[in-house]
Amino acid sequence: MEFSEFFLNKLLEGAVSFYRNNKDIYVNPIPEKFKNIDESIEFFKNALIKEAHNSLKNEIKVVDSPILHAVNLDTETPGIVAGETKQKGTNQEKLFLVFKKEKPKKEKTQEQIEKDIVRAQERELKKQLQKEKKELEKEALKKEKDEIKEDKEILKNMKKETNEAMKISKEYKTRAKEINKKFKETPSPDDNLKEQHKIINDNSDKYTKLYENILAETLDKEEKTKNRDNKLKKEASDKKQERLEKKEASQKKKEEKLEKQKKKVEEKEKKICEDKDENDMGAMDDLFDALIEAGKNLENNTEGEVSANESLVNLNNVKLYESPLPFQRHIDAIKLCEPNNLIKKALLDGSKTTGDSYIKLIHGPPGTGKTYNLIKELKEMIDAKNKHKKILICAPSNIATINLYERAKKEGIDCSLVISTKGKNFHRKDKDDIEDINKKVIFSTVSMSTSSKFKDIEFTSIMMDEASQCQEAWFWGLLRPSVKYIYMTGDPHQLPALVSKEGNKLNHERSFMDRMISLGYKSILLDTQRRMHPDIVEFSNFKYYDNKLDTEYTPSKKSDKSLKAFEICNTDGEEQRVGTSYQNLEEANMVINLYNELNDKFDDIVVISPYNAQCNLLRSLEPKLKSCIHSVDSYQGKESDVIILTTVRTENLGFWSDYRRLNVAMTRAKHILRIVGNIESWNEGPLNDLKNYYKL
Repeated sequence: MEFSEFFLNKLLEGAVSFYRNNKDIYVNPIPEKFKNIDESIEFFKNALIKEAHNSLKNEIKVVDSPILHAVNLDTETPGIVAGETKQKGTNQEKLFLVFKKEKPKKEKTQEQIEKDIVRAQERELKKQLQKEKKELEKEALKKEKDEIKEDKEILKNMKKETNEAMKISKEYKTRAKEINKKFKETPSPDDNLKEQHKIINDNSDKYTKLYENILAETLDKEEKTKNRDNKLKKEASDKKQERLEKKEASQKKKEEKLEKQKKKVEEKEKKICEDKDENDMGAMDDLFDALIEAGKNLENNTEGEVSANESLVNLNNVKLYESPLPFQRHIDAIKLCEPNNLIKKALLDGSKTTGDSYIKLIHGPPGTGKTYNLIKELKEMIDAKNKHKKILICAPSNIATINLYERAKKEGIDCSLVISTKGKNFHRKDKDDIEDINKKVIFSTVSMSTSSKFKDIEFTSIMMDEASQCQEAWFWGLLRPSVKYIYMTGDPHQLPALVSKEGNKLNHERSFMDRMISLGYKSILLDTQRRMHPDIVEFSNFKYYDNKLDTEYTPSKKSDKSLKAFEICNTDGEEQRVGTSYQNLEEANMVINLYNELNDKFDDIVVISPYNAQCNLLRSLEPKLKSCIHSVDSYQGKESDVIILTTVRTENLGFWSDYRRLNVAMTRAKHILRIVGNIESWNEGPLNDLKNYYKL
């Protein structure tokens, strides 16, 4: 087992609790203002529990890394995926170790014990009788074969005797013929001739009859031996045919089972796809961080034996649910929440902080230098010597955190990164900085920052990037008495936190930064964007930023004046569901054509699609695209010279129902932006706004 039994038991108990907790914890949404700290903590704790329930109540599709996911929560034997094995199932499918809580054994009555003994004796007797029957059949077969072999040897000798008798019979018939002729030609045969005539004819009759008897016996023996031999061969052939038919029937049954299983998986994927809230798209990095905290890894469990409370499972044969680990971590963290007195009032109602403390909010639209300003502020905090004794710089995702850390290292800041790099393309020469918690400046994800790794560290200052993407309940889990200085930068018009549909109605997705701004707390707007061509930022500036953004754009040296900076490319393609995702072949072909056209002029081209199926289709059609395809969520905070955006959907808005996703996708390009889609299908939501703005 990769994880301790205590750890897995706790995780399983949490999963079962989250799944079965279907009662309304509270009715009202999270308010903008709170009466006191206890009330606020209760709201946020309940919000996390509600989100855990909403996330774990529905089955999900089998994922690539199912470790620590829950299974069969709707049964009496739920479990947690504890590891992967090298063993394969009957159809070469992967098998995983599933941990289940060992049930206490019930004491059997004397009557039950006696019945068990009787059943065991009956099974043993039946087994013994079957064995004896097989032995008797085996002995009978051997005896039959030996007798046939013996009969064949006897028959061989009988055929020799028959041949000898035939020769003698022929010889006497010839002599009888000669003596009869002589006897007939002799007018007055003497007694001697008469005697010879009689003896020879008698012997001829005798040996002819003897030959006929021997021949009849031989033929009879031959027929009987042949029949026995044929019968034995037929029985062997019938048994062989029976085995073959059983094998074919088994194979057919196996194929039917596989087909049935395939249909079941397809139906399951369809249902999951129909039930899925596409606001939940984008995988959380919490699970990877949690594995680091547990001191484990996701390598295959290849040698260990299966323990009493584990079983080998094909995940297609069970119901898979989200991992409870990220939710459990944040729930545990908020129970320890204890804000510093100097910032309590500000946290509750948006008032100013008191004494030597502050909360700084920086509203940074795309391309306005959020990261630059954060690093600049960090340098000033470091220069303040003893004021900021321990500084945590965090973000909701691994990607954003790594970007910040890399930027800080380029600026010569002495810092450490504490984050899971499992499965991430992340390499640095200064590996000594990784996971060093003794440095003054530490970079980590919000989730990792609430882990036990940091339990003894007293941060005085917290800086958060992409703050609008962090639900407020997570932020409160970071608050301890030592924290007096908070610096947040983000954009309420970019990606929000990932919560359930119900959670959206209850303000679970709202960030601390968004709530404070809505309360009128002072924020600084970075109003000059230096990333995008004016034509690219035009729609977002008008629709989402009230035309408050100024542009200081530097054209690329490779820019071609004949190329439009912004263009929407129409196609008649239609969406196709693939498992729980979507693809659009016509759009994919247009994306490839655009890529090939622009590739001659630009080296930095990125294709963005919100759907994995479309990404996989593009990679299969054009191998050159493999390294430059990204999701909308994963590319927030990044930029490229050229962005080609494929919208995919035609029957339902899905992913694009949230304007913030469209805003992020449209503001990654510096010089060229191409949006590919079926414009005729853009009849509602943000895409319809885009269509109407450009009068398409």
